[in-house]
Amino acid sequence: MRQGSDASDISCQDKLRKLGIQQKQHQKVFLDTVFGKQGVCQGILHANTKDELQEKLTASRELLETEETRTTGRKVPHFWQYVNSHKEMIEKCMVRDARKRAGMHVINLVHLFVVTQISQRV
Repeated sequence: MRQGSDASDISCQDKLRKLGIQQKQHQKVFLDTVFGKQGVCQGILHANTKDELQEKLTASRELLETEETRTTGRKVPHFWQYVNSHKEMIEKCMVRDARKRAGMHVINLVHLFVVTQISQRV
């Protein structure tokens, strides 16, 4: 089960719903890619450095775009671009190096992503 698979991943889930990806089984690959799947794989948000974040983003692009196109039938996918557009915020707040500087070695990444999203809106 994905860590924090409750209301914490609302931002990504909202984006997926807006893109027409409503069913949880269709959202799973997107959310697992971003947030990881506990005991199975680490997601984009588990990057340790800015370079690793870029590698994870680049590596996930084809999968996310192909899955979105398959699921929605749209020729132009948007979800990967949504995640990539938050790269700077992820670099500043979520990569392990940034968490260490802030004294947050162990943290629920899903919760941090949502809190950061909310604080940017205010």
